[in-house]
Amino acid sequence: MQRSNGRWQRVHQEDMCQALTVWPNRKYESQGGPGATTIADLIYRTSSKPEQDARRFAQALVFNWLTCGTDGHARNYSLLLSGEDIRLAPLYDLNSHLAYSDGTGNDLSMGVNGRFRAAGLSVDDWARFATTLRVDPDWLRNEITRQSDGLLDAMARATKSDDIARYDSAAVARLLTNTEAWVERGAL
Repeated sequence: MQRSNGRWQRVHQEDMCQALTVWPNRKYESQGGPGATTIADLIYRTSSKPEQDARRFAQALVFNWLTCGTDGHARNYSLLLSGEDIRLAPLYDLNSHLAYSDGTGNDLSMGVNGRFRAAGLSVDDWARFATTLRVDPDWLRNEITRQSDGLLDAMARATKSDDIARYDSAAVARLLTNTEAWVERGAL
């Protein structure tokens, strides 16, 4: 990160497998790696702002569900360690499988109440899961609505950007079509 004096300072980052001393090849919960419950517990034990980071983690899990992001495993969530300050790192390595499929057969990397099939989850499942994540169930319901309401517009804007439009890929059109169907059918 760049400091106020213009100098760069390195901030140490550990992914959740590193932080939990789990071998990196066990990054998926279904393969014995850390799940959302374990990571939420770690956040509460270590974060300098545990409530805020728990909400950010819950937001990330919801985003992966709404986008059918099937690669949101423990190595794609990290802690930033800067002196005594420990925080959940910004998200990275985000993707959506909806560019390739309609999502009905896809599993999430972390289960919700022990269930991995993305299409089998509902807002009520998430509300029940909220206590496991140590966030308010009503807040999580509202977060799901907030994200789903903005998702299609955000994706449409992104696909029209010069960086994406220049590829003229069928995957982009599929992503928009499948995301719209996913959200409408949805899970919601």
